[in-house]
Amino acid sequence: VEAGLYGIIETLTPKFRKATEWEHFTAPAGVSEKRFNLKNALDGVQSARLPAFFFIHADTTPFSIAICSVHFAFSNKDAAKKQWQNLPSLLPGKGFDPQKCIYALVGDCNSNALSSPGLDFFHTPFGKEVCKRVEESCPGFSQAASPTKRVVTTVTGARYDEVIAHDAQLRGNGKRRRRREAHSFPLALFKQNLWRFVPKDQRGASMKLHTAFGNVLSDHLLLFVDLNFHVPDSGRRKQQVEDALPVQSVAPLVAETIIDEILRGVQALLLERARAREDAKTSSRAQQQDPSPGGRRGLPAGPCRAT
Repeated sequence: VEAGLYGIIETLTPKFRKATEWEHFTAPAGVSEKRFNLKNALDGVQSARLPAFFFIHADTTPFSIAICSVHFAFSNKDAAKKQWQNLPSLLPGKGFDPQKCIYALVGDCNSNALSSPGLDFFHTPFGKEVCKRVEESCPGFSQAASPTKRVVTTVTGARYDEVIAHDAQLRGNGKRRRRREAHSFPLALFKQNLWRFVPKDQRGASMKLHTAFGNVLSDHLLLFVDLNFHVPDSGRRKQQVEDALPVQSVAPLVAETIIDEILRGVQALLLERARAREDAKTSSRAQQQDPSPGGRRGLPAGPCRAT
């Protein structure tokens, strides 16, 4: 697992940049050919933070998972607009392969800074411009939450958070290939049990729901979606993967590889403990059968045992 902050064209390691085609960035029309220098443009702007990246991969498989976590400005609309305009700089480059790398941009986009709270930012005039820029730079990426349904991601009813992923990875690999959507954790479910977790000294009558919620978790609701490695309709998936691997059989996906390694480690630990218990029993029986004074049960043999 690798982690680090946005580094423009040199974000994370060569492995990450290869999996995401990071260095093959195609800028939208009217924009510099280089990825945007967010650090210089947003330095000192309140609540505008550098994006963080997480990359999960294994040497035994070509599959990987990459996540970009963002927090856009909410108190400075000009800064938020600048971040949205340069959203393509936080996505893979052209040539990105959804069959081998799952990529998702997630986080607090504070989209209500440029649209009404709780409403879909991408259907505003400026949001449509952002979608066009994304499609020009890295085709296939779009918002995972429904553009037509009211998706609440905060305790106050606003829609701050988004997940942006590749359309091919939002669709299942079955016959229908129905597109999945991101969903927020039900606010009503939190409210039912919220006050049980608030410290007793903070359960005053004047305590607002927003404050109580923030004391327990945060003022945001979890937003989640299922993604999968894209499998093309042609059915050539197996051959493509086998050709890409230095081994004869198809290697498992990253998650399966990690689970297998954990199970092997647990199995090895259990065997080691079983051997240790068996050795302890053998040693105990040997001491019980030893007639010498030092060989009495529970006592080690003394230095004069041979005399």
